[in-house]
Amino acid sequence: MKNNKGFGTKEVMIVILLMLSVTAFSMAAILGGADNQKFVTFKENALTFAKTIITNQNSFMNTEVVYLGEAVEEGFIKDITNSMGRGKCDRQNSKVVFKDGHVYTTLKCGKYLIDNYEIKNIEDVPVYEVSEWSEKKPKEGEVEERTLYNCYESDKLVFDEYYEDKYLIFMVNNTYNESARTLEAVERKTILKITDKKYYRTKKLLEIDK
Repeated sequence: MKNNKGFGTKEVMIVILLMLSVTAFSMAAILGGADNQKFVTFKENALTFAKTIITNQNSFMNTEVVYLGEAVEEGFIKDITNSMGRGKCDRQNSKVVFKDGHVYTTLKCGKYLIDNYEIKNIEDVPVYEVSEWSEKKPKEGEVEERTLYNCYESDKLVFDEYYEDKYLIFMVNNTYNESARTLEAVERKTILKITDKKYYRTKKLLEIDK
């Protein structure tokens, strides 16, 4: 059977399939470009975060490690929008570390992580996919282990989450108007008692087109 333009049913189907293939390829290219832009924005946000902390380093009590949450609370930066998905970037798991004349940036947004990296060229910045910290150790994948901290007041946990030691110190200082610089100082200056737990997460390096 042929239509009025002389094409048979088989030929028409081939043309339709070719058009669908071209459309699918075009959509994949568009979506791929959009995904790549999300990673570029993610890296640019990490660099902006680092530059902001460097500029204001001496304004923080701990000038060696500054967390995103601390910088937001002090008014030096706004919460960073998660370019990779919904919500904002993680305040307590994003930080800038100053060590031996170098600056290392960690930015966690959703399940994506730039981990303790000295950013010089955003194209070179590695990005990881991570799970949330959990008390249960995963059986598969690359597993990271970390000790996180909380504190008790009158046998009741003060915070809903366990934090890195230096972020816990910031949280205590901010909550109790203290000026502790170590966990030992927290216990000495307050009636709080420090407690800790082991936590685990999986971590996978992503392959990103540059």
